[in-house]
Amino acid sequence: MTQTTSQEPNLSKVQRVIYTIMPLFLLLLCLGVINFVSDEPAAEMAALVTGGETAVPLTPIPAASATPPPATTTPTVTPTPTPTALPTLPPEAAITLLGPPDGSVFSAATALSLYWAWPYPLREDQFFAIYLAGSGDERRLGELLEPNLGDNYYWQLRPSDLTGLGADLTWQIRLESTLLPAPQLTSGTRTIRLLGGN
Repeated sequence: MTQTTSQEPNLSKVQRVIYTIMPLFLLLLCLGVINFVSDEPAAEMAALVTGGETAVPLTPIPAASATPPPATTTPTVTPTPTPTALPTLPPEAAITLLGPPDGSVFSAATALSLYWAWPYPLREDQFFAIYLAGSGDERRLGELLEPNLGDNYYWQLRPSDLTGLGADLTWQIRLESTLLPAPQLTSGTRTIRLLGGN
């Protein structure tokens, strides 16, 4: 009786392993049968299952032709850009010259500073050009793209900028654009007199 009790637990362990492995084995068997048994197309299988005719013919579909149809070329048209109108300046827009005052007298050996104001922000294409004229000659000295004295503008002339222009000079500020050939707006002119040198 002692032997039977020791074998009963062994049998029950074997049975438990078989019962545990059996569902896994059956699942693998079903998957294998589904994947490897039938090579028939799905349309023929549907006809066999329903037992009658189908709306879809049972003839195989021909494979795609080996040569593709010739490509049709469509002419490419590049659109021409339409010119965009530049914003216009307000009618009251003016470049205000702040200094030096008209008729000021300076030494030709010292630097000269020009000041002006503009109440509007400059667009990306706009800038101020500084012009100095004397003895029938006009020189463009440079350009400013943004305010450099608070909200106002400042340009310093070196004595070398003044050589060859004579003693009586006029200066002017012009609002210009990279998109336009002519200035958009010009300030008034102011005269200065240089003493010594030149």
